[in-house]
Amino acid sequence: MFKSLFSIFLFSGFIVQSMACDIRGKVTDAQTGELLVGCNIIIKELGKGTTTGFDGTYQFKNLPKGSYTLVCSYISYNTEENQITCANDGEIRMDFQLTVQTTNINEVSIIGHRDLSTDISARKSERESLNMLNVVSAKTIELSPDLNIATVVGRVSGVTLEKSNSGNAQYAILRGMDKRYSYTLINGIKIPSTNNKHRYVSLTIFPSDLVDRVEVTKALTPDMEGDAIAGVVNLVMKNAPDKFVVNAQASAGYNFFFNNNDFLTFDHSVLSNKSPYEKHGKGYYASPADFPSKNLEINSERLPFDRSFGLTIGNRFLKKRLGLLVSGSYLNTFNGKINEIYDNYISNEGLNLPKLDDYRKRFYFEENTNTGFHSKADFVITHKHHLKLYSAYMSFMETQLRESDNTDLSVSYDPDNGSINRTHSTRFRNNIESLFNTTLQGDHVLFENLDLQWSLVYSQAKNKTPDEASISYGTHLLNYQPFNWFIDFDGMNRLWRHNTDADKAAYLNFTWHNELYGNKMFVKVGGLYREKVRTSFYNSYTLQAVVPVVTPDTSYTSFYAEKGKDWNTYTDINWRVYNPRGTIATGENFDSFEDVLAAYGMFQLQINKFQVIGGVRIENTTQGYYMEYPIGQPRPDGKQQYTDILPSLHLRYGFKQTQNIKLSYFRATNKAGFLEIVPCPVIDDNDNKSKGNPDLKRALADNIDLRWEYFPNQTDQILAGLFFKHI
Repeated sequence: MFKSLFSIFLFSGFIVQSMACDIRGKVTDAQTGELLVGCNIIIKELGKGTTTGFDGTYQFKNLPKGSYTLVCSYISYNTEENQITCANDGEIRMDFQLTVQTTNINEVSIIGHRDLSTDISARKSERESLNMLNVVSAKTIELSPDLNIATVVGRVSGVTLEKSNSGNAQYAILRGMDKRYSYTLINGIKIPSTNNKHRYVSLTIFPSDLVDRVEVTKALTPDMEGDAIAGVVNLVMKNAPDKFVVNAQASAGYNFFFNNNDFLTFDHSVLSNKSPYEKHGKGYYASPADFPSKNLEINSERLPFDRSFGLTIGNRFLKKRLGLLVSGSYLNTFNGKINEIYDNYISNEGLNLPKLDDYRKRFYFEENTNTGFHSKADFVITHKHHLKLYSAYMSFMETQLRESDNTDLSVSYDPDNGSINRTHSTRFRNNIESLFNTTLQGDHVLFENLDLQWSLVYSQAKNKTPDEASISYGTHLLNYQPFNWFIDFDGMNRLWRHNTDADKAAYLNFTWHNELYGNKMFVKVGGLYREKVRTSFYNSYTLQAVVPVVTPDTSYTSFYAEKGKDWNTYTDINWRVYNPRGTIATGENFDSFEDVLAAYGMFQLQINKFQVIGGVRIENTTQGYYMEYPIGQPRPDGKQQYTDILPSLHLRYGFKQTQNIKLSYFRATNKAGFLEIVPCPVIDDNDNKSKGNPDLKRALADNIDLRWEYFPNQTDQILAGLFFKHI
């Protein structure tokens, strides 16, 4: 019975297959030959339909024999119908070449925009740009596993990523140059930095699902700010759609690191946001009661799950004149990593060879929480006047527990006898970065060939590390057998660190369109003024473990608490405050300011296949600082002012529709970081010491770029280039 049924099904399938045919084809622009993506193809008689893919092709499978009418339609193109007959088995090809729809009108109001989210739009922007531009589209971002913009930017050619000690991607490295040689924009507007010492922006703070596309520019034009020798990263956020849109996403997963390791963490909700100094004033003497111990409890969790949620809602109102979009994102991930670090120095024994003096094995456990909110409103007053309001808030919280085992290879190190010094330390850190930006912009057509664009901007970046705690204890090994473990003399450090960076800026641009001997051209002039105010605060306390010791002869207080005898967990330890007024006289306590006034003029001219952009930018910068606690410092405040003239010239020759040659020259600057001009010693997290120089000058660089571009189709590209920089 089973064999009979199987034979019937097999025979039926053979009959269906023999009666079927496939229809395949592609859709192109009749004039340009460009592939058209998203065209609707319908078979009238069957009511079946499909759309063209990214390569402009479509396909119908397993159609019964017969005659059909195929209808191809696309926005702004004339609809085309073709007759086709499926008489034989196999595949039939039917291509469409659509013509552009034309209508005679007296006036038009533009209330839509080109879809910038596709790969085709990204390649088109790269092909048509005169400078060195790379674009990552929203479609690519959606299809990639990247959760934040830092990893998205790493997909651009010539861009690598700098990662944190725990392995998270943070900063974009353009063309192998340090992160200080580039800056970040949101919708073309420069944003402040959350970094407590420098200007560069951590891209980890930006959730990828809020961004419409990422543009990486490697050659500056005069209408761009000039302090980017390596290049610029521009984040184009989502725009209000042309129709009602709701997009939602959710995902979950886990890190394979935790298959064999528990996730260790602590309760950051009990942390004190302000130090005793901030709460009670500079004359206050802190006591152990000012330092809670609840945050020193280590909690263990098995297989923590990552999760993300995103929601975008947008629509147009008032007869399509008002567009609104609101988008939110939440991302919670858990990371773990093991690092091994070897410190070395050059031997002073006359051999001039490196010698190891310290070995550290570190275990990182991190919980990262990314939240983002973004809104966009645009209003078309008339077809000549357009207003836009953009607001965004991004937050990135990193809760990190770090366990570190240190082995001293320089003092009392005797491997033959197993003599060695060992220390163990635990760090409890909760760091919160946030960024707020609001921008009001206007686009106006003043006359038939004169446009005006303006922007008013307020941005604020914050970075806060409240009540970071570090505890260390050690022992001495003899014959590889440890002595007892004791809390170090200065066993616990508690610190508070925070900084803010606020910008107020105004941009103004005029564009004049005209023709020169029948060739299209425009002239653009404009400028900006930005006022920056930055504050930085640092305060730390050292606590010692105390153990009362009573003997028949005397009693005293010991500052070495023994593990297993005086304490088992960190919350068992009794502490005294070694420096009750805190340590505040450091280089991280300062206020700084920066005022930038810039003006530029540029032109663009097109002669057949040849295009050129040239011009000059002038920037005047006033930068200074005020030290809050200038103990013993001869220059507690300082200021420097300078003016830079930054010319640029960009040439493009499109010797084929699919190929370009681009040549660029531009001059750019690299300004000193905020802490780099404050003359006070600073020790970073890796124990590196540095001291600022109030006379530190900015760097100037001349840059030359040459690039060949080939676009074999609408979604692919092949690039080859050379660049030269003289700093």
